[in-house]
Amino acid sequence: GRTMTELKLRHRGRDLQLKVSAKNIKSVWHLKEIVAEHLGTVGANVQLMVKTTGKILASEEKDFGPYEKEELIVQLRDKEAIRISTALSALVLVRLVASFVTSISDCDETFNYWEPTHYLIYGFGQQTWEYSPAYSLRSYGYISLHASIGWILGLFGVVDKICVWYAIRASLGVFSALCETLFFVGVRHRFGAKISKLTLLFMLTAAGTFHANVAFLPSTFSMYGVLLGYGLWFSGRRKAAVFAGAFSVIMGWPFVGLLFIPLGLEVLFTHGLLTTISWSVQSIVVFLGPSMLVDFVYYRGWKVAVLNIVLYNATSGEDGGGQLYGAETWSIYF
Repeated sequence: GRTMTELKLRHRGRDLQLKVSAKNIKSVWHLKEIVAEHLGTVGANVQLMVKTTGKILASEEKDFGPYEKEELIVQLRDKEAIRISTALSALVLVRLVASFVTSISDCDETFNYWEPTHYLIYGFGQQTWEYSPAYSLRSYGYISLHASIGWILGLFGVVDKICVWYAIRASLGVFSALCETLFFVGVRHRFGAKISKLTLLFMLTAAGTFHANVAFLPSTFSMYGVLLGYGLWFSGRRKAAVFAGAFSVIMGWPFVGLLFIPLGLEVLFTHGLLTTISWSVQSIVVFLGPSMLVDFVYYRGWKVAVLNIVLYNATSGEDGGGQLYGAETWSIYF
């Protein structure tokens, strides 16, 4: 008996609204045509499901049933899209293969991460100058996450170092696959099935990520955070994306924070200054707090490693890391 019904649509990460005449809708198939025409996807291979409060009111095979509420939620799903489980399985397989066949190609991975991890697990190992309390450029919080795998295996009697080494690399591969899958899902939501297929293809076949995704390096962890953050952002989950950005910056490599500036600007314009500050502070506390506590135990003092490494590399004094990478003026780029 209603003359007009407002439909709330969510299509590729966008919230849309459409008003249709309820008395003119004869079936779900008819409604599907109206929605497709509104979205400019006439003839597209989409599946339409009408829901309200979690209850399916109608399907393509049944007539359009009576409304329980005036507002209906219409969800469009592309039948040709790759299933999430398929993408995850393929990524896990490729990353596990990489964890067992790729070599360590970076000296930093050996001396700045595997050595201190060996120290945390077995009680002895060499220390590089970056872990000296005088500099405290590296966070024990980051390597503790990896060392925890060795601690857990030790509880089950697994003490062989080769097994622990492969277990840590395999864990990196699986975690990478999870982040990549969420990125794939976000791309599919925002850009559609075709672009998401190409994205998955590139992630599976890229030689660079085949090596990088299982490397024990902070930049690898930052890559996980970027994939996770952008995937959540593309899916419309901005707050979770902000937390993923903090995870990437604090637990990984702080310089990657530049990649999250676009996200921050969108949150600022869509949610306001107070919400932006609130989410930022919350995410920093969640990840920086535990990291500083771990560093307090091993450095025997309060240290902010993520800040120290930024200051060290950004300064140009005689003791600063800027001297290692050149101290030319800005005009050299022109």
